[in-house]
Amino acid sequence: MFEKVSHILTLFLLVNISINGQYQSYKQIIKRKVNSLYSDLILYSHYKKNVNSSRQTNETIDIETKNISIDFHDVLRVEEKNCSIKFQYLNNKYCIKTDFNKTLCNLSRENNSTNISKQISYYQENLHTKIFQNETNSKTNEPLIICYYTNWSQYRHGSARFYPENVDINLCTHIIYAFAKLDNDHISPYEWNDESSPWSIGMYQRIINLRKSNKLKILLGLGGWNHGSYPFSNMEYLGSRHGSRPTDKQHFTNLLIELKRAFRPFNFLLAAAVGAGKSTIDAAYEIPQVCQILDFVNLMSYDLHGSWESKTGIHVPLYSRQNDNKLDKELTQDWSVRYWINNGCSSSKIVMGLAVYGRTFRLASSTKNYIGAPAVGPGNAGLYTNEQGFLAYYEICTRVKQQGWTKIFDEEHKSNYAYKDEQWVGYDDLYSISYKIQYVQEMGLAGIMFWAADLDDFTGSSCNEGKYPLMNKAVNLIRSQIQSTISSTKSSLQEKKRIVCYYTNSWSQYRPDQAKFYPEDLDGSLCTHIVYAFIVLKNSKLAPFQSNDEDTQSSKGLHVFTNFGIKKTHSKKILLAVGGWNFGSADFSHMVKNEQLRKDFVQQATLFIRDHQFDGLDLDWEYPANRQGSRPQDKQLFTSLIKELKVAFEPYNLLLTAVVAAEKSTIETAYEIDKIAKYIDFINLMTYDFHAGESKNMTSHHT
Repeated sequence: MFEKVSHILTLFLLVNISINGQYQSYKQIIKRKVNSLYSDLILYSHYKKNVNSSRQTNETIDIETKNISIDFHDVLRVEEKNCSIKFQYLNNKYCIKTDFNKTLCNLSRENNSTNISKQISYYQENLHTKIFQNETNSKTNEPLIICYYTNWSQYRHGSARFYPENVDINLCTHIIYAFAKLDNDHISPYEWNDESSPWSIGMYQRIINLRKSNKLKILLGLGGWNHGSYPFSNMEYLGSRHGSRPTDKQHFTNLLIELKRAFRPFNFLLAAAVGAGKSTIDAAYEIPQVCQILDFVNLMSYDLHGSWESKTGIHVPLYSRQNDNKLDKELTQDWSVRYWINNGCSSSKIVMGLAVYGRTFRLASSTKNYIGAPAVGPGNAGLYTNEQGFLAYYEICTRVKQQGWTKIFDEEHKSNYAYKDEQWVGYDDLYSISYKIQYVQEMGLAGIMFWAADLDDFTGSSCNEGKYPLMNKAVNLIRSQIQSTISSTKSSLQEKKRIVCYYTNSWSQYRPDQAKFYPEDLDGSLCTHIVYAFIVLKNSKLAPFQSNDEDTQSSKGLHVFTNFGIKKTHSKKILLAVGGWNFGSADFSHMVKNEQLRKDFVQQATLFIRDHQFDGLDLDWEYPANRQGSRPQDKQLFTSLIKELKVAFEPYNLLLTAVVAAEKSTIETAYEIDKIAKYIDFINLMTYDFHAGESKNMTSHHT
């Protein structure tokens, strides 16, 4: 509200505060020139909050701009019924008493003021509750993609040496230059070549030069782990490391308030990298206040485990494992994100940190190489990063792909670990990072942050996955999901009800005479979606069921027409169904129980659907955790399969649907309804076959 008022009253404002009695000394502290009306109201309310309420003051704020004058008689930290203006700041409600009749009288002398009265009335009725607005990407809805550049990566040798020009600016919306330091309470360069000299261009200028060809936002990072707490008392982490005091938690909030006010005239961004562990969060941050002030919050959701512990652990677990103890259950990315949100931080402010590196351990025994295995210290240093307990992604690729390390994907953590002899590393790869992007999207977070650009395979020479493989994978997924969301939102406004028609390849072509049914017999105008039923699983892969499903040298397959006939004429969505009643449950159950088989199926299914030009896949598993050959845990594994298929399908805008049962006992044992509903585009509920002759000794309608 105050921002809008300030725009009406013009931008340049002069605040005069007259304070009677013994508080005359505060007059010069509060009196200042500003270019935003509500900035001074914030400062004043913050000042009022800290004044002993038992002392009596008689105060008037007189705001003048040209010939407009508004008198604010008092700012009260109470909720008054008859209040000229109400606003909320740091969870406290304030009332500003003023005389709008006098204001309107003054405003009427202005030219072009015909709507001022209506606007002020509107502001009284529609209270503005956020003091600091986050305008970052609010108009475009694009996710924030924060890339850290580290000024020590220039010292690595050989192909690992990294300069500002190596940053792929197409992968980032913001770049943070890490780090500057505090020296005698002033920001100072950290490296000798951060600033330019008469004979060379400094690293600061070289990173700024990237902005000339791209609409980048470039921030300067201050501090960092190695900088420590004492000089601040530090921002990483306040109140929780040597040299910091418990009161720094509140001091940090005050610092942010003062920085935000100083930055606003210049439209500078203010962000912070914050901890992910509970003890650190509790000691360091007033979460509601911090998140309200900052433009975005970089959550360091990595380094959750490391060689400082006596057992192995993946440092970037998305979720906890079933047998984790209480502490380990809190050391996950999901737990940390939810803790920040549940304690007052808007999800739209949180940027989730992704690590393009691994944390390593030295095993106590090479035969005990699982998660939670005994460890006796950090793993060996990498050839290029040269730090024990730490490996860049490109160094991990070399070990896994060239040196024979065994790699395992952990289904519960949704992340990887690899080992050989007594060396062990936990990390994310192209597959696991897809789960992180899916999670960011589901939670409605502001975006993602990479630590750090120089640790990905930026040359593309180690992983055989192209340049910047992890960052490219994550960025492509999050951008495609946003575009898909926008597209689906637009289409949903116009979309009619779905009319799904099944075509049965397995038997309708073999009926006699006029009952014989071919794809050409289908009236496509009656359907919005056509499902081709069925194909099957062979060796846990999609495979045709009928001999004439696919093309041969002498004939066209049945499903070829669906992509070139009906689709061209009626613009239908055509899906391929796998399974069916006669196919049973056993082959599905066999495939989903094995992580590698399931992963292989997801990859092959994506290729199969695309190669045959279908629009998606319809899962007709009848039924998970039911019928011969299926196990009770298939209920949960069916959810996992759906989630993994959705992640793989998203970049190609492929549909994912499922045929589900309608009988209570089957529903309860087969489906995690709330979970699968998040990933399925639509569910085909089989509300038929409720009664059949072979199962009942009495007649009844089956529908």
